[in-house]
Amino acid sequence: MKKQIFILLAIMVIATGAYAQVTLQSFQIGQNYLQGTSLKVANINSATPFKFLVSVTRGINSGGGYVSGNCTIKLYYTENQSSDSNIPDDPTSVLLLTKNITSSNYSSNQAILADLDASLPANKQYGKILVKFEFLDNQNINRVSYSSTRYGIYVVPPTQPEVIDPSHIAKIQAKGFSTTDIKNFSSVHYLVEGDILINKSSLDVNNPIYTVNNDKEHNINIWVKSVVSANSSWDNAILLAIGAWNANPTSDIKLHLVRQYGTLDTPPPYDIVIDSDQGLLPSTTAKAVEYPNGDARSGVFIMANLDYNFVSTAEAVNNMIHAIGHSLGFKHNNDTNSIMKNSSLASLTNTFPSSVDAPIISSIYPLNPSSVVIPYISGTANLSHGSEQSYDMSYYVPGVTYSWGATGGNGAAPDFSWASQVRLPEVFFDPGSYQLQCTVSGGKYTTPVIAVKNIIAQ
Repeated sequence: MKKQIFILLAIMVIATGAYAQVTLQSFQIGQNYLQGTSLKVANINSATPFKFLVSVTRGINSGGGYVSGNCTIKLYYTENQSSDSNIPDDPTSVLLLTKNITSSNYSSNQAILADLDASLPANKQYGKILVKFEFLDNQNINRVSYSSTRYGIYVVPPTQPEVIDPSHIAKIQAKGFSTTDIKNFSSVHYLVEGDILINKSSLDVNNPIYTVNNDKEHNINIWVKSVVSANSSWDNAILLAIGAWNANPTSDIKLHLVRQYGTLDTPPPYDIVIDSDQGLLPSTTAKAVEYPNGDARSGVFIMANLDYNFVSTAEAVNNMIHAIGHSLGFKHNNDTNSIMKNSSLASLTNTFPSSVDAPIISSIYPLNPSSVVIPYISGTANLSHGSEQSYDMSYYVPGVTYSWGATGGNGAAPDFSWASQVRLPEVFFDPGSYQLQCTVSGGKYTTPVIAVKNIIAQ
């Protein structure tokens, strides 16, 4: 009798092992797409894209090695409320994705497929999302099971329309801005026309001046925060945009890129700061820019969306040229050849300034060849023994020559005559006190352009 029971149990184990060759181990929707344990749907009237992960394991062949592990994953939305392991066919079920898994997907006994793309159709909110798992066992029987993990649907409640002071709307319109889709961006700013920030306090300024006045002869210091400098797309775009504005032959604007190295170097007061948007802007908006507040100074800051995906370097540069334009008091221009157009800048290939922009810029900021450029050298002023440091001339213009030199150090100043670019890279000073100099040759100004920096090496 015992022998018969043992044989029966053995047959049961063999039968079970015969079809439990592949197992669905995990099904997860990405955390960024969830509200609790439900898929977050921002707009019920639109499809909701999301990413998910599945992992499966495969068993061992009786002859050694692993079984193929071939199986099929089907992602479903269904409004069938069955809570058991099987989900009967239901007319509400929608197949969202089919993914075949083969032996090539496995590492050892496990296959993990991450970042699979799926999309929930519009107007689906009462059901759940689950995985149907299928494979053929070694008896050629189709085995079907369903994931125990099942996600509900969370529809984000619609926000109530913002109520904005009608007197503020009237004042913004009087300044020449469209208030269609105006947003109460923060306690300080309204957002208009997609990328222009209007400081609320500026709406009460009497006799406002929205251009940068001549108290510093149009020298404007732009401080780039380190989080933006660390983003190569934005960092490169900022340098090239500043160079494009400075190279404009008929404009008196002088932009200075001020970088800060460490804590020992204090930069000059900035006029514009470029910082991260800190997640405030939607992924489809590259930047937001404070318009001048009417105090004859530039708009104070530019918000760069570090999550924005530029299609090209040209698009990134055009966006920064456009942003600086708003800071200097330029509004949107409907001409398709203008850098200030309020539409995509990805396909704009005109050399800046275009024939549309050049006369507008020069009419507001006409060139004064004898005006003074007030540059600055970025870099650490106090050096420890043996350290190397790079230095940057703030005034960047394509096509000019930069001559670097140093004096001091008891007559043993290093020779930098080899350097001819805006950056003096990784140089070393022996202990002593020095004055570092950078002179710009060429360009549109008749006055000398010289920057100096005092350095102490210990």
